[in-house]
Amino acid sequence: MILTHRRNNCILLIIIFFHAIGGIGLSLENNKFFLDFTPIQIYFNFLIFSFLTIRREKIFEYIFFSSVIFSLGLFIEIIGVKTQYIFGNYRYGSVLGYSIYNVPITIGLNWLLLSYISSGIIQMFKLNIKLKFAIASLIMVLLDYLIEPVAVNLKWWYWDNINPPILNFIAWFLISYIIQVIIYFSRLKFNKKTSLTFLLSQILLFLIINIKFYVFN
Repeated sequence: MILTHRRNNCILLIIIFFHAIGGIGLSLENNKFFLDFTPIQIYFNFLIFSFLTIRREKIFEYIFFSSVIFSLGLFIEIIGVKTQYIFGNYRYGSVLGYSIYNVPITIGLNWLLLSYISSGIIQMFKLNIKLKFAIASLIMVLLDYLIEPVAVNLKWWYWDNINPPILNFIAWFLISYIIQVIIYFSRLKFNKKTSLTFLLSQILLFLIINIKFYVFN
């Protein structure tokens, strides 16, 4: 559903603006409003990304593969929380909204959105397909590395040893790689400018919060 070029650019600028405001808001001492708004922002981000990047004739394929990837991400997280074997010893708080077997459904949606963003980025380059999968998976791991300190400080989730183990990042890479293979076979294509904007917006959001916690505290 591609909008006119000018309107599309306007929406992308608004996305960056709201991520910056979200980063500042979550950095405040009294950040309850922004914490409560976090699940809504995740839903909103996915809807806007989908609206800007998927063509009407691919909508059924998009819904089907989105359901598959969302379910896979959520299922792996449920197994991870239950067994503590996949990512390490961790558990989720209540900030991220409604949960299934102690895993917020927004986590499955976050896996989906970050996977699509990463796929949209690598579709910009002409590379060996396995290398594309690896780069997209590395983008996912780097995003997780940026998110982890924020998540712990904001009580989105908790690690028994405070910091995530190396197992977490290995699991993120392997699972991301599998998801990128699924996306490849889905033949879905994502708007490159939208993917890049959402990636930069995510980086901006978590950089702002990390700077607040580690520089000004």
